[in-house]
Amino acid sequence: MISLVLWHFYRIYHRHYLKSWAIAFQCFAVFILVFVLYSSYVVYQEVSLLLMIITEVSYILLGYAFAIWILVGVREAITGHRIAPRLVNQLLFLVLFISLASVLFFLPEQNMTIWKYAVQVNLRQLFMGTTLLVSGVWLFAMTNRLFITRSVATVFVLWGTQLLVLATLSSWLGQTEFFTKVTVVMKHLELLWVALLGMGLIIWLQEDERIANKELTAKTQYLDTHDQLTGALNRDALLTELNALCGNHPSSLLTVMIGLDRFKTVNESVGIKQGDRILREVTRRFETSVLRPCLIARSGGDIFDLS
Repeated sequence: MISLVLWHFYRIYHRHYLKSWAIAFQCFAVFILVFVLYSSYVVYQEVSLLLMIITEVSYILLGYAFAIWILVGVREAITGHRIAPRLVNQLLFLVLFISLASVLFFLPEQNMTIWKYAVQVNLRQLFMGTTLLVSGVWLFAMTNRLFITRSVATVFVLWGTQLLVLATLSSWLGQTEFFTKVTVVMKHLELLWVALLGMGLIIWLQEDERIANKELTAKTQYLDTHDQLTGALNRDALLTELNALCGNHPSSLLTVMIGLDRFKTVNESVGIKQGDRILREVTRRFETSVLRPCLIARSGGDIFDLS
């Protein structure tokens, strides 16, 4: 369900991190289904060797893939840029090789030995836990952290810590009855982390979209009152400000109009880009002058108004 919701929002907002997180939760959902199929049917039934290999490789690979797509989505959300597909594919091929090797190497062993459990389960848990922990640390390191961002980062850190602790306990306690009870509790906690994470990511998207709309509105308002090239006031904004100043100080207002001599010759001889640089430099000098005007506006091509 979370995967479908995130994919729906990706189709609307076209944010690449939503696509990565949708794939990640889809991998996790299929991982749970394959793991339940493997632990309840494949282990206890006489199935073909090929089906057993495919099932084992699938659930191990899906666990690794979930961690990679979560990490990719977090990185894309922080940087605002899409991770190169080639890099993601290389990581996925790497974990595919690890999954195949971890299954084929222990193929002669029918029962779950200590080393088989360590390579197939503990290694996956360590990888997933470290990846989630790194994702949480990255989110905590963001400069413009929101409350929901810190909440999502906390869930990542708690879930990653849980997986690392579970991998450590399995090496320490072994396959005992107490460890089985601990594993059951941890699996229930995983469902809680998934639910909190899904809700947090959706709320984060809404908050991110609200901030983006607010910034876009502020930018639009700025462009309505300022010259796009120089950043000075435009003609309409100048008239509005002058009307306000005339109402407050009707007897002490001075406006000077300055034109740049032979500016057309500059554009024709050295190019428009150099002319634009001159206009920006003139505006900068007005703004940094000792007697800075109250209003600096560009009302025409090379005409500036100072008040």
